[in-house]
Amino acid sequence: MTKITGFLVRTTLILYISTGVFGQNDGEGNVKEEEVRQVLNNILQDYDSRIRPKFGTGDPVVNTVQIYLASFDDIAETDMSYSITIYMRQQWIDSRLAYDPGLELPATNFLTDKVWVPDLMFGNERKAMFHAVTTENKVIAVHSNGTVQYMARISLTLHCEMDFHRFPLDKQQCGIQVESFQYTTRDLLFQWVPNEPAEFNKGHLKLPQYHLEGVRVDECTRSLSTGNYTCIELTFVLKRELGYYLLQTYVPSVLLTILSWVSFWIDIKSSPARVALGITSVLTMITTLNGVREDLPHVSYVKAIDVWFAVCLVFVVFSLIEYAIVHYLSSNKLRLWFYTAPETVSKEKLQSGDCCLTLTIIDKAATAMHPHRYRSDSVFSLNSNNSKATTLEDQQHRIKVRGNCSRKPEAIYDTGKKIDHFCRIAFPVGFLAFNIVYWLYYTRHSYEDVHYGEEHLSAGAAEGTVLAEE
Repeated sequence: MTKITGFLVRTTLILYISTGVFGQNDGEGNVKEEEVRQVLNNILQDYDSRIRPKFGTGDPVVNTVQIYLASFDDIAETDMSYSITIYMRQQWIDSRLAYDPGLELPATNFLTDKVWVPDLMFGNERKAMFHAVTTENKVIAVHSNGTVQYMARISLTLHCEMDFHRFPLDKQQCGIQVESFQYTTRDLLFQWVPNEPAEFNKGHLKLPQYHLEGVRVDECTRSLSTGNYTCIELTFVLKRELGYYLLQTYVPSVLLTILSWVSFWIDIKSSPARVALGITSVLTMITTLNGVREDLPHVSYVKAIDVWFAVCLVFVVFSLIEYAIVHYLSSNKLRLWFYTAPETVSKEKLQSGDCCLTLTIIDKAATAMHPHRYRSDSVFSLNSNNSKATTLEDQQHRIKVRGNCSRKPEAIYDTGKKIDHFCRIAFPVGFLAFNIVYWLYYTRHSYEDVHYGEEHLSAGAAEGTVLAEE
């Protein structure tokens, strides 16, 4: 019985102490909430969000901007645009929102529609969207000295002026222009955070074809007829990764070009094999080039990939033309090119034997007068240089025509084979020289110095810290 009574006393004492403590904490919490509520009512009581801070003083509002790059969603070369998701952070001073330094207001999205916010817009924007899952992704923090920090999560599709002269060995510079639509430089000024205008997590930011080398900041203030409007620009320097195009474009085209040279080892008389190989190589090269062009805009200038395919196509077509020349040289049609034009043989040359072939044409008048000297079934006869006319009278009634037959048909066939042997060396050497010049020229790519390289970009920006309080 005594044990039960002691247990009940201890339990009652614990409950009493706990109730007193919790009640005191609840009371303190109620006091804090009441203080915050009172501060909000006081700073918003006579506040007009339609009027900018420092209005009437002649001083512009200075808005410090910083971007946290959450992701690169897409880079579309066909329409020269890219899509990103960012946390846009802004900071300015509005002295009308100052309050007791001993208090602290929590960050909230309630004030986004209650206080003045700079009319920030993106000059090269095509599409933009605020996020509202699960709540509206906007937040404002007001500090006791009137410093306002505003952050919003935005998805953007922006225009990017791309240069494809060196594609696919190129670098692209895609920027984001932050400017004011309503206020001139007399009312509002934008500036980047000096040391870190952009943050991103290098471990999480992966692009399929590009590597983010760094960022560069510029000023793009616009001078219009209505005044000067503040504008700042952040440029992302993107280097294209060559791996995809090396495996899908360069290596296949090199193999196709080398394949077309196989015809130099095929016999000249094998026309179907050599012609089919050449035409197939040409058509395959053109198909590969068209596949690469589908992913690019129709620009009027020559790209690096165009130079590559043009030279490869020239090598393939020339291998086909080479066979046409060799085949023609080996045919009987060209044999007349190597013969001396026939001429009438004088008696002296005939007697000296200075010919290898003599075409004898019978004089019909002489045949009629002396039928016993000529055979009636012979219209002409071929005599070698060893044959001699029997009498001088026979020679007078014959016309001798000489042809230079010192070039044998086998020599012409050997000429075609020599051309093939020469092309077996000339084509690979020429293609190798082209590769050396091509890669040396297009890989030496000069750009303006990147002011903020990877070493200046925060690697630990995943925490998403807001701008430091001024």
